[in-house]
Amino acid sequence: MAGHKPPFEDLYDIWGYGLNRPGIKKVMSAMIFASDTLNRFPKGTRRLFSRSYKVGDVVEAIEAKHPMIRNCFHRGLGHDAQFIESQIMVGVLLTLKDQGIMALPIHDAVMVPAYAVSTAKEIMLDTFHRYAHVEGTVTVEA
Repeated sequence: MAGHKPPFEDLYDIWGYGLNRPGIKKVMSAMIFASDTLNRFPKGTRRLFSRSYKVGDVVEAIEAKHPMIRNCFHRGLGHDAQFIESQIMVGVLLTLKDQGIMALPIHDAVMVPAYAVSTAKEIMLDTFHRYAHVEGTVTVEA
């Protein structure tokens, strides 16, 4: 949505918050859905951080890690992002079906037979580019 290629590294690995990855992931998601800057931890996330951490510091750390999408936070874009992600996944699945490849969707991934891995990766990259208008990344796990 910001017009930049997604980075390959772990989006939630933020210096100084190494043990707080689950909390970082939830706060970052809340930042994408929120219409205003977070002034408190989202429901259920306070327990994922040490008491000494303040939500403003966590938000600043996330924004510092992701300067290219900083302008997408706190704008209520979460549902728009989910819709694009769903279009990509449906496009991937329909293309795989058209090519006779059975695929099982798992969140933002697909499980395909071993013989179809390279084809599925190519389809995922092509479909991502068609909907997101930037180059994507796909990792393969055996």
